[in-house]
Amino acid sequence: MKKVVFGIVAVVAAVFAQETNATYVMLGLGQPQIDDLNDRLQSFNYSAFEKQLISYGFGFYSTVGGKFLMGFEWSCAKSKETTSKDGSVKEKLENSAWFINIGGMLINADVIRIFPYLGLGRGELVLTLKEVSLPSFDDIISGPAGVTKLETGGFLLNPALGVEFKIGGRYILGIHGGFVFDPSTGDWKVEGTEISGGPDDGLTGPWANLVFGLGT
Repeated sequence: MKKVVFGIVAVVAAVFAQETNATYVMLGLGQPQIDDLNDRLQSFNYSAFEKQLISYGFGFYSTVGGKFLMGFEWSCAKSKETTSKDGSVKEKLENSAWFINIGGMLINADVIRIFPYLGLGRGELVLTLKEVSLPSFDDIISGPAGVTKLETGGFLLNPALGVEFKIGGRYILGIHGGFVFDPSTGDWKVEGTEISGGPDDGLTGPWANLVFGLGT
């Protein structure tokens, strides 16, 4: 049985070794839909967040039959920590997402690759509110205090396009960009419990990443 398993693994490895492959890191910008969230925060004397968040992550892909592409990407982004207008609460906004990508090579030449793809995955947008002055034990048991995390997110769709250049035969440098669709906008939770009346915001929005890595 072990010989059969090792044989299958060897065949799969040999097949993919002959295909187009890439493993890369990403650095870029995302622009999630947070207009309603910022309006809500400002109405309660909090500071607004910048709409563009710097993101980073990693990914990889491989082709099958030279054309069909399959891959995976993970990324996250964090805002700068800000303070409410009265100075009593620190605010932070962060998101993360992962996608299983499927697509196809439009151009797969020695120097350049161009490929559209569709990502199917999950993500979350997390708002953290933290009191500047640490509460006492009695403050906590008398009522919620300290740190509150509110989150939204769920299933995501991510149509995208990748353009990459081969450098020195083994390195890749390029840009990936697309637009994330988040069907669950407005569905917020605290500690896993759904809450009503949340801002109609989520991870929907455009993004673009510089990518650098190794490829064949």
